[in-house]
Amino acid sequence: MYVLLVTGIPVVFVSALEGKGRIDVIMQQVIQTYKKWCLRLSTAHRHNRWLRKVMSRHYWKDVAGQPKVKYFTQVKARPPAFVAFVSRKTLLDTDLRFLIRSLKEDFDMMGGIPVRILQRAVVPKSKSSFLCALIS
Repeated sequence: MYVLLVTGIPVVFVSALEGKGRIDVIMQQVIQTYKKWCLRLSTAHRHNRWLRKVMSRHYWKDVAGQPKVKYFTQVKARPPAFVAFVSRKTLLDTDLRFLIRSLKEDFDMMGGIPVRILQRAVVPKSKSSFLCALIS
């Protein structure tokens, strides 16, 4: 059975022959999943506190040259989408998967809900002012 190979998706077993599983149980699971899909986390301050906690658990906290996430905010619900403002380079796929898994665990977003994290580069102020001076 292939359904059991998919992780994070709630499964409700129903059998008309055995009389198992009622429509109210199915609809209750549908409503819970929809609420998670519509989830909007409260404030950017909460996101950044969470980010600092997660970064302290992850290996990139002390690695030189590794891109750092400076700021983290939610930009969309349905499905939840976040923007990570990253220094210099983009994050590795493993780092993105770690952030998504941590988000799902810490904010109870399990249940097959896709979470998207977009990346934006943060340019240091000294370089941006230098570039502006060159352009003008």
